[in-house]
Amino acid sequence: METFGEIGLYITYVLIAVALVGTLAGVVIAVAQNWKDGGMHAVIGIGAVLIFFGIGYVLSSDDVSQRLMEKGFGDPVSYKRSSAGIITVYALAIVASVLVLVDVVKGFMDGN
Repeated sequence: METFGEIGLYITYVLIAVALVGTLAGVVIAVAQNWKDGGMHAVIGIGAVLIFFGIGYVLSSDDVSQRLMEKGFGDPVSYKRSSAGIITVYALAIVASVLVLVDVVKGFMDGN
């Protein structure tokens, strides 16, 4: 017989799946209804994030150091994915910082 914690975990998985499906359906409906007012920009933004993650994945390494392997972190695939995520976050943070700086300079030049 399963414990109460395991049942709660399965219920949580189901609720997460329902929330994910609802969120994705809502986004698809919103993009389809407002294609000319920003839907295309949303699709371009998602594509840009995927490109950044692809670049991060290509630049990441799957070489796990001996010290990490001794601690039980010896899965090269997981290590490469986490490295790709970190590189992607760094790249997006740099791009966001540059865009904020450009916006501030543009605001000063326009007199806002």
